[in-house]
Amino acid sequence: MTLLLKAALRLEGWRLSRRFDRAAAHPQRTQQHLLFHLLHRNAQTEFGRRHDFAGIRSEADYRKQVPVQEYDDLLPSIQKIRQGGRMLLTADRVRRFNITSGTTGEPKFIPVTDRSQHLAAQLMLQWFYRAWRNHPTLLDHGSLLISSPAIDGLTEGGIPFGSATGLIHSRLPPLLKRSFVLPRQVSDITDYDLRYYLIARLALARRVSFIATPNPSTLLRLAQVAAEHHETLIRSIHNGTLGGGDLPAAGGHVAVLKSMASTLAPDSPRADFLSRVVERQGRLRLGDCWPELALLACWLGGSVGYSAEKLREQFDDAVPIRDLGFQASEGSFTLPWRDRTAAGILALHNQYYEFLNEDALEQAHPPVIPIDQLERGRQYAILLTTPGGLYRYNINDIVEVDDWYRDTPVIRFIRKGRDMANITGEKIHLNHLLEAMNELRRVHAFLPPNFRAVPNIRESRYELYVELCAGLSPEFARHTLIPGIDRALSAMNIEYGEKRRSKRLGPPRVFLMREGWEQHDRRRFAESKGREAQYKWKILVTAPVPGDDEWISHRID
Repeated sequence: MTLLLKAALRLEGWRLSRRFDRAAAHPQRTQQHLLFHLLHRNAQTEFGRRHDFAGIRSEADYRKQVPVQEYDDLLPSIQKIRQGGRMLLTADRVRRFNITSGTTGEPKFIPVTDRSQHLAAQLMLQWFYRAWRNHPTLLDHGSLLISSPAIDGLTEGGIPFGSATGLIHSRLPPLLKRSFVLPRQVSDITDYDLRYYLIARLALARRVSFIATPNPSTLLRLAQVAAEHHETLIRSIHNGTLGGGDLPAAGGHVAVLKSMASTLAPDSPRADFLSRVVERQGRLRLGDCWPELALLACWLGGSVGYSAEKLREQFDDAVPIRDLGFQASEGSFTLPWRDRTAAGILALHNQYYEFLNEDALEQAHPPVIPIDQLERGRQYAILLTTPGGLYRYNINDIVEVDDWYRDTPVIRFIRKGRDMANITGEKIHLNHLLEAMNELRRVHAFLPPNFRAVPNIRESRYELYVELCAGLSPEFARHTLIPGIDRALSAMNIEYGEKRRSKRLGPPRVFLMREGWEQHDRRRFAESKGREAQYKWKILVTAPVPGDDEWISHRID
């Protein structure tokens, strides 16, 4: 099967890569062709007639006739589509909705057509091809892919909805899916602890050469489960069971567990191997459990990049790591083709893109910067026009141009556009906080498991919530952490430094948080939203997160 899989991947991957590279040599022509194809195809939809798609003759016409769209602008049409309406945003039938993590209020429902599903799957297949070319042993053993369910439920009109990553994985070729070590049913387990235990039980029983999951914190949680339950896991692998009486509460998943258990067989050689790992390391360290691992894939950019740094505790630096690409519920936007960078080549066939200066979004007709005028090292806001029916859609993301591939920009996600706090004009961005913490890591070898920043407007100061770890004492927080963060922010943000010197801003305050704080936050999210794989730790928030105060161990002024 492996030989057949590699032959199929070589043939299809080569074809897609040739097409991609030809487009990359002519990005403006490729993008114009895509835009006018979408406008022509959707000219008779309700949205197309309202904005006179049939009368658009140039990209400039498009920008004049279609204002920048926010989700709320499209919501009336999306609600009708959810109830079964047709010809509203696209002529193509909406086959499903991708939903966002929905941290507040109702999740956003992003329409998906056959065309948008196909393009996302093709981009992922090309990602596999290029990764396999660079790492030939990638598919020699099992593949551990962890994602949310592709389908969570049905809308009022009977249209499925679920996660974008789950959909992409479900659309991969059957030959490739045969290498997956996890059955599809695992992603449907709603009990947080049970799901992670099952992932650990099934994955540790196999030799794995490839791991992929969007959020690196998923692997950190898996590592914690492996360490906490190593005795039960090894015993169950030896006996060919799921775990017996030591299994976390099954809840309403008895039938699924019986089905999984029926496929298991005793494996004493694998259990003996894992026992030797524990003897050497004192725990089941993931990197030692899978010595054949050829590539680890997860997001490396934005705030989740902070979690990716902590993967070094589980995997040696020799293990290559590659970004999965700039992805969202709205689509897949880049193709990473190198290791250890969040940057990827702009996916020209998947969406039509418009780049703007971040502050230009406040204008009625913001000036668009052509692809060939983008500058390396500059950051831009981005608008999307998609086959799923989003037009000049403000995804509220900021990207940076890292390089060029042929004539196409190589970009990476930096942060959400509104990831900013402001007390008195200093405008602290998320990347300021990340760099300040990285500075402490470089100078003091200090990297807390998690941290969060909240502006205290009443007292005119920033409050940092930092999870306890080895070496983090109240004295370290008082004499090193607080002044170190203060100096770093002052150096990176001249307004912050000026306002600290003028005492318009007070020094940061630190709350030391008990161990397990992040896991509590993740579990609460999973239980309330049912979408744990899309969980994202919030580093910069505008108000205290409910429940955080229950985890405070020390307050340091």
